[in-house]
Parts: sequence; structure tokens; C-alpha cells
Amino acid sequence: MAVVLGLGQLEQAEQYLLQAQWTVLKTPHCSNTIRHKLSRYLGLLYAAKQQFSHALRQLAYDVSSHSERKCTDATLAVLVPWAGNFQC
Repeated sequence: MAVVLGLGQLEQAEQYLLQAQWTVLKTPHCSNTIRHKLSRYLGLLYAAKQQFSHALRQLAYDVSSHSERKCTDATLAVLVPWAGNFQC
């Protein structure tokens, strides 16, 4: 996927990522690793397309899903200061 984004084929990348997102949503026991990587790629895609509010949402979800395994309140406060009282 990084290759498609790197080559500037944003429409093709978006199609792949939206298919992956649909699959993840339909898979109840999908791992956090897959969820966080998908969110990261979606965030990078939206940033490349200058859709910054969508990019921010996806990248924030990337941080929160990745942090669930290694979370401390101090870490989250540094990474996502507007997250409020996030529960680990």
C-alpha cells in the first residue's frame, strides 16, 4: 500500500483502503495491529489528498488503537493532548 501512495496513485490507494476498511469493520476479531496500520494508511492518504480533518481523525485513531497495548495516561497526553480522560 505504501508503494501505491508513494507513486501518487491516490484513487487506487483509496479504493484498496476502503475495501480493507469494510473488511475490518465486518471482522469482529480483527487485531489491533491491522486496525492501527489501516488507520495510519488512511490518514496518510487523506493528508496527501489535503483532506486534513479526515487525516487527523484517522491518525488519532491510529495512535489510540496502537496505544491500547502500551498505554499510559502520560504517553497519551503527550501524543493526543485533546483526548481528555482516555481510559487504557
